[in-house]
Amino acid sequence: MKAVRQGRAAQRRLPHQSLLSAKTKANLDFLALFVKVLADHHAGTALSLEEEQEIYVQIENLYSVEPELRTLGVLANTLPKASRSGAALDRWRQFGFLFDNTEDT
Repeated sequence: MKAVRQGRAAQRRLPHQSLLSAKTKANLDFLALFVKVLADHHAGTALSLEEEQEIYVQIENLYSVEPELRTLGVLANTLPKASRSGAALDRWRQFGFLFDNTEDT
């Protein structure tokens, strides 16, 4: 019975996606949405289309640097500090240790 429960739990697990994941459209889309949720939560209102595009472009740009530099903190540094998305990510930077891992624990 225990093996059955563990098997079902493994089937429900979502694939881990982080800035260290492979550069695929699905991963880029997921990461952009994830960062948008963080930024929207901080801003209290939805980001503009331009702000969303800036997030996507900067996430895409992170794939041109070494994997160990692909962190939430580095992403926050690439966004304009005056923008709502930059300010929001700056606030989340302290929790980078939760998001900057290759595997969920």
